[in-house]
Amino acid sequence: MNNTDNNIHIQLNDGKAVIDRWSHASGQLPTIGDSIVISSVGGRTPEGYRESAKVFRIDRDLNSGEVTVILDLEPVSAKGSRLVVFLNTEYVAENLRREVEEHLRGKLDVPAFEWIHSTDPAPIVRIHQGLSEIPHAEVAKLQKGVRSIVEASSPLATV
Repeated sequence: MNNTDNNIHIQLNDGKAVIDRWSHASGQLPTIGDSIVISSVGGRTPEGYRESAKVFRIDRDLNSGEVTVILDLEPVSAKGSRLVVFLNTEYVAENLRREVEEHLRGKLDVPAFEWIHSTDPAPIVRIHQGLSEIPHAEVAKLQKGVRSIVEASSPLATV
């Protein structure tokens, strides 16, 4: 598919989480299912992920003409051994979720995120690695960082 507007963006996703996004000038769009070497489209491979990713979806904004090629990253580690962080949708506002994910990505080794509804009065509900749960003391350290993001977003936030 040719695109003459050159209004193309490449977006790297890990599941639903957006890891990176950048503009890319190209006259040729890939097809869904194509495997693309990330560096060949002007990006850098995030640490902990494979050098190539499959085209998961291609979105076109009909108003602006912008095209976003969404690549689905694959972690180097086996999916069963990854950390899965369950985050509380009731505690962290939607506009802060990406910032929280980026913060935790800097503290943990290639985590996957799940946003769930919980009555637990904490931003992180639990963290699992495979079948085992991460110790409470480790989670408490991470909670503190997430709470500071929520507090900084609004002086009226209750944490």
